[in-house]
Amino acid sequence: SKASFGAWLTKLMTIKTGSDVGTYNSGGIRANLPAGDITIETLYKILPFDNMVKSCVLKGNYVHNEISSKIAYIRDGLSVYEGGEYRVVTNEYVYDFENGVYVLYGYSEIFYDGNIRDWVIEELRLQAQAGLTFDVNNPILSTIDPALLRSDRYANAFI
Repeated sequence: SKASFGAWLTKLMTIKTGSDVGTYNSGGIRANLPAGDITIETLYKILPFDNMVKSCVLKGNYVHNEISSKIAYIRDGLSVYEGGEYRVVTNEYVYDFENGVYVLYGYSEIFYDGNIRDWVIEELRLQAQAGLTFDVNNPILSTIDPALLRSDRYANAFI
């Protein structure tokens, strides 16, 4: 389903970037994940937009608002408190939304190389190499890759 794929997608983004929370707009996932083989064509139908990945630090009260209105993943074992600060990763459509929380209240921004669909393709290849048939319950095999950080654009960014 779109919901289970969206939950998996936000988990992938969160783990791959070392973030605390991942969010994604449900409208960015345009088709259900069919049973059987997943092709590049299938992924273009599901994720037709070339959304880049962006993150920033937000206060807990803004994080609560985001996770209540979007598909979201919170890193295992993490509790989000109103006054806490959390690295939140999302797609550029959500991030750049005019008058949105990321633009107005986020800081320590990181823009990552590659688009979300490419990240999914990479993860699916890793799972296939590990002998796994894709399932949203499989562990995420992608790891934090500092090379994804576009530090040339944001010197104050951190991972």
